[in-house]
Amino acid sequence: MKGSFSSSGSRANWTTRTRLGATVLIRDFPRATAMSILKEGETDPDQRWLTRIVPEEQPVDTAALATEKSALVARLEAIEAQLGAAVAPSQAAA
Repeated sequence: MKGSFSSSGSRANWTTRTRLGATVLIRDFPRATAMSILKEGETDPDQRWLTRIVPEEQPVDTAALATEKSALVARLEAIEAQLGAAVAPSQAAA
């Protein structure tokens, strides 16, 4: 995040604005609403406050992935065993 902000209005009707060039991070905001704001900014320069959406990178849980991989490998081995047992002797010789 970088840049600065300004605010004005009354206590009941305040506004906060980012100054030109500011970068902010907004979390947990509906993507459909953000896309609508982007589209509105294309036609109305006064509404051009959102210029792009960048997905936030989530940390990779390598332990969970390793556990999931082990379970998947075990399941694939079980499927291979069942498929091998299901092959008729005449098919196995072919």
